[in-house]
Amino acid sequence: MKVFFLMQERDRLYGAERAVQDLLVGLRDSGGCEPIMCFIRERRLRAGGAVAEAFRRAGIRIRIEPVGSVFSPVLIGRVAGALRSEGAAVLHTIGNKADFHGWLAALRNGIPQVATVHGWLLRKDFKERAYEWLDRQVLKRCRRVVVLSRFYHGMLAAAGIPESRLRLIPTGYPPHRFPPEDATAAFPPGFVVGFMGRFSEEKCPECAIHVMAELKKLVPDAR
Repeated sequence: MKVFFLMQERDRLYGAERAVQDLLVGLRDSGGCEPIMCFIRERRLRAGGAVAEAFRRAGIRIRIEPVGSVFSPVLIGRVAGALRSEGAAVLHTIGNKADFHGWLAALRNGIPQVATVHGWLLRKDFKERAYEWLDRQVLKRCRRVVVLSRFYHGMLAAAGIPESRLRLIPTGYPPHRFPPEDATAAFPPGFVVGFMGRFSEEKCPECAIHVMAELKKLVPDAR
C-alpha cells in the first residue's frame, strides 16, 4: 500500500520533521507500506533542501513541489496528479498548508485524508489565528486526525471533531535509546528536572521555570 505524505518544508529538522521521518522509516521497514514524502517548498525558504536531503539519506522517496504563494491552485493540481500517478491509497498531511491543499487534492481523487496535528503556535497574531481556524475546518473533514497530546485532543474535540475520528498517540522516548544500566550508575543521585525545547513563545519556557521553582519548595534536594 502506498501512503502519500504532504508537508511544508522548513529550513531545518525540528521536532515535527524528526517525528515524521521516524514514522516513514518505520512504515517502510514494516514491509507492508511504501511511504512517499512530498515537500511543499516555498521560494523564500532559506537553506532549501536540507530537510528533504535528510529524508532522502534515510532512504525515503522524495518529491518536491515549489510554490510562490500562501494559496496555490497549481499545487492542488500537482498533488492530485501525483496521487493518481503513484496510485496512493491514503494521503497523510502535516501542517495547515498541507492540510488545506491536500484536502482539495484528496477530494479530486476520492481517497481518504489523515492529518497529524503536531501543534499550533497559539499566538494572538491575527494571521496565525486565521490559519488555525481554517485548519480546524479542514480537520473536521478528514477521515482521521492524529494528535500527540491530550491538550490538542481536547481542543479538537471541543472544535467539533467527533471522538471516533480522533486518535491520540502520545510522544515518547524510544526505549532502545536509553543508556545501559551500568552507564546510569555514573549519574549523580537525586531528583533532576530538565527542560528540552526552543526558547520561543509557543514552547513557553517560563512555565517550566515557574514549575521548577515550586518543585524546589516541595523537594529541596531537586536540581
